[in-house]
Amino acid sequence: MIGLPRYNSLHRGGLLAEQAHGFTLIEMLVAIVSSLILVGAAYTFLTQQEKSFGVEADVSQTQRDVRTALKTVVTLLRPAGYNPDNVPAFRGLSNISSSFLQINNENVTISFVDAEAEIQIVRSPSGNTARLPNITNLTFVYYAANGAELDPSLADPADVRVIEVTVRGETKTGPEDDARVITEERTSRVTPLNLAL
Repeated sequence: MIGLPRYNSLHRGGLLAEQAHGFTLIEMLVAIVSSLILVGAAYTFLTQQEKSFGVEADVSQTQRDVRTALKTVVTLLRPAGYNPDNVPAFRGLSNISSSFLQINNENVTISFVDAEAEIQIVRSPSGNTARLPNITNLTFVYYAANGAELDPSLADPADVRVIEVTVRGETKTGPEDDARVITEERTSRVTPLNLAL
């Protein structure tokens, strides 16, 4: 008979070995182990990508916080010294230090609060406070009209003509015991035109 399998009584099921179909146990084990290796590699790759994405998001947030803080402080400093009411003996700045500044015409105090890791901007007399979070340092450097740096503890605020503002933020990456710190720092020099008047 043509096309029918030959019967072999010695073979289980009655078919010849050439006609049997399926996988052996060894072939199945090799396939399962190979699949597990591929799935493990894919999982490791995706986990690393997720961690990297989280770090990049944190770094990006810190950069935004530093840029926003610097822009806000610089915007407040530009009109310093403006005296619309022509008050005699008006001073644009008072109570200056390396991390604190008071702008009289705006009734604004800008200070760095280390315990809160933020810049606070307080408007008087209302007491409204704006907070710029995630900042690790704010530094003011003051310069006279001749370009000489002024010591804020000794200088008269009336001598200030240029203010250099530096804002720093930090992002910690990795596990707590092996964290790497990425620092973002921006500096701007501001020349409030009204201070010379």
